[in-house]
Amino acid sequence: IISFLYKSKNTFLLTLAFLYFNSIGITSDFLISIVEKPHEILPLSSIKNAGSIVVLSGMREIDRNQKIFEWKDPDRFFAGIRLYKAGKSKRLIFTGGATPYSGVNVTEGELNRNDAILMGVPKSSVFISDKAKNTLQEAEEISNLFKQENFQSNEIILVTSAFHMKRAQRIFERVGFKIISFPVDFKSKCSKRRLIYN
Repeated sequence: IISFLYKSKNTFLLTLAFLYFNSIGITSDFLISIVEKPHEILPLSSIKNAGSIVVLSGMREIDRNQKIFEWKDPDRFFAGIRLYKAGKSKRLIFTGGATPYSGVNVTEGELNRNDAILMGVPKSSVFISDKAKNTLQEAEEISNLFKQENFQSNEIILVTSAFHMKRAQRIFERVGFKIISFPVDFKSKCSKRRLIYN
């Protein structure tokens, strides 16, 4: 608009270059790599045992009309299952993520608990928190769950996406938890990482 108002060809070309640069994959990849730092994909063997494994919501999409539940990215869910089956904790907790105005009453935590049981995790080992709409509420509801169930150890293995881990860890620590971070769902291709299959 400025280039047309002032009839400036240089401004127009600079604007096009700016828009192009900020719309290409390498730029977005670089920016997400900054957010994901310093986290890396971790082998299960590097994670010490803890009182609980806590998996944050944000993995599923809900079709309002057909009530169909689909995965956006199941990395968090499967990381929680892998950690549990590797014996890192005897307790697997999913947060009760609830999207406002979704038109359904079921929470993401309920869906995850059901799927975890189908995958062989004992029903007595799987817990879900009450509904939560954001990370702060997730931390508060997990804290409430610990009080209700009288869980003793406040050291947890926190599972969430790498870009979200720094913020989530700060919030959970503020509520009173000791965090062992297990980042997953890496988006960036810039950082040097190698996949660990174990």
